Amino acid sequence: MATLVGREPHTELTAARSVGRLKHPAAAFFALTLTITYGLGLPVAAASHGLLPIRIPAAVGALAIAGPAIAALVLTGFEHGRLGVQRLLSRLLHWRVGAQWYLVALLTPPIIAISALGTYRFLAGVPPRIPAPLPRELAQIGAESPVTYALLAVFFVWGSLAEELGWRGYALPRLLGTYSALTASVIIGVVWAVWHLPLFLMNASAQASIPFGWYLLYALSLSVLFTWLYNNTGGCAHLWTSRAVAQAAPHRVVAPTLVVSTLLTLRICMSI
Repeated sequence: MATLVGREPHTELTAARSVGRLKHPAAAFFALTLTITYGLGLPVAAASHGLLPIRIPAAVGALAIAGPAIAALVLTGFEHGRLGVQRLLSRLLHWRVGAQWYLVALLTPPIIAISALGTYRFLAGVPPRIPAPLPRELAQIGAESPVTYALLAVFFVWGSLAEELGWRGYALPRLLGTYSALTASVIIGVVWAVWHLPLFLMNASAQASIPFGWYLLYALSLSVLFTWLYNNTGGCAHLWTSRAVAQAAPHRVVAPTLVVSTLLTLRICMSI
């Protein structure tokens, strides 16, 4: 039976030869990730409000999103050298699991999103405003352009790969070596939400209209869900496919989404 605890994928860390040593690798990862993302993302947020005299290229924002992946690759290289980096990247190609987990990874986010839309409509009496504002570069192309949809798809996949390589590819296995799956999920969920703060400060971003407290609970519930998926598949590939689908859900329905995802989280936690 699928459980939150599942297998113990963190034991594979002992397979890579140790090159350097970090006393608290997860803490080092969180610190480096926040430094990279805040260092790049906060200027982007300031520029979005006209507080800087220069226009910051969209590539800077893309690099800010890649903070978790950059930190994971740097620290893995320090700890385990080139072989460790190769092992980490190979997790993205770990596809040989039961077909049911593909269904879970691909269908759970849209089920949550559709349920959230229905909950919002029931509670508010009106449908939510969808979609969230497009970035400036995409708005110039046009909301209905096929190019816009293609670029959004690339963005969702890029964001998922850049984040999950770090959160669940690097941090989670190391936390599971010390903490229970639920505790590790909560730790990552809190840092994950705080990591998004530059988006809350950015003008016209999807997160700008969401109370941070709601988003924190949303991140915590998704973190538990992704730990459950990780521990029952033993790798990252299904997480980034699930994340890519989840990112397409409108952020403006985060409150009802929280209700649905929390119910699912409670069900998962019952299997501990």
